[in-house]
Amino acid sequence: MTNGKFVFHKKGSETLTPAQYGYFLVRWSFDLAKASVEIIKKVECRSNGLISKVKISPFAAELQYTAVYVAAYLIYAIEICHAPESINNELNKGVDDGIKDLRSPSGAPYDQELVDFFKASFALYYKAQTKDIKSDVDSRVFNIDFSNVAKDFVEMLSRSYQYTTDAQELFEVLTALNIGVSNGVLSTYMTLKDEYGLVFST
Repeated sequence: MTNGKFVFHKKGSETLTPAQYGYFLVRWSFDLAKASVEIIKKVECRSNGLISKVKISPFAAELQYTAVYVAAYLIYAIEICHAPESINNELNKGVDDGIKDLRSPSGAPYDQELVDFFKASFALYYKAQTKDIKSDVDSRVFNIDFSNVAKDFVEMLSRSYQYTTDAQELFEVLTALNIGVSNGVLSTYMTLKDEYGLVFST
């Protein structure tokens, strides 16, 4: 077990172990996802299109948003705080414990197929966000011009709802969701940096 910990310098120097951080980042991500889905529900959309399916049955979008934010919290810890690889097992255990607390619309825990899909989703978003981050650690810039994470988000939404968009609708959906998804990720980074002063300390 590592002696390192995550320190929230602007929150009274509160600390979390890697396992605790992994657990709570799932909880935080879920809360952000619920708020993000509420924003989607206000988007103007074509009838019977992808966004209309989200409005009718929001759970799949909630899951994808949660995965987006899980990736953002992990990226901040690993890529920006430079937490060492030695914490990965604890961090992943915390994430797994957090996932166990997530519930499907029926109130049941995620079955293994859903857990696997969720993990594959946030792994995809981790790669996409990494591509969207430019320059060095001290001046991170997030590309929000149809970001990779937004494009992957729309693709995963389409898969989740078993829906195929035509070229025009794809552009419409990307235009409608790009800023919200991309800014949601950027806002997560900025909150951890500016409001919480999160660092990893050994």
